[in-house]
Amino acid sequence: MPRESSTITRRSTTTRDWTPAWVETLNRVYVPARYVFHVLQITGLYVGQLAPSAYLTNAAFFQAADELRALQWIAYWAKSLSLAHGTQLANPEATRRIWETDEAWQPARETLERLLLAYDWGEAFTALNLVVKPALDALFKEAFVDLATAAGDGLTAALLQESRVDTTRSQA
Repeated sequence: MPRESSTITRRSTTTRDWTPAWVETLNRVYVPARYVFHVLQITGLYVGQLAPSAYLTNAAFFQAADELRALQWIAYWAKSLSLAHGTQLANPEATRRIWETDEAWQPARETLERLLLAYDWGEAFTALNLVVKPALDALFKEAFVDLATAAGDGLTAALLQESRVDTTRSQA
């Protein structure tokens, strides 16, 4: 029976077999997604703080905690990836530049900035839970899982699927 450390070593060496195109996709799409989950977390906390009922407050705070967990997983995985594929994957300045300047991110970034400006509780709650979060969850926790699986990246797929479990629980 292999020891746990040998399992971890085997996994880390398989990331070296990924195509440069997949590593670049992770760099441009997955790693900057931590900014997405951070905005969802902040908005969840805002909704919870202003909620008119403790039932809503508790649900919003649990949702915010789920978003924090998702962004932590991205940050940890980025650091692990950087050990095999270059320090830019764990470089916050490089990731922030991608988030701020990459054309692919600008529509999501603009939407999330508007979400942060929704000071009315009802508007923030509705935009977060009925529009923005479901769309971003479908993108990352469903479509990106399929991309990761097709690229042979089972760990990224598993992390996002696990985050999807949190999302499903919050929707119940």
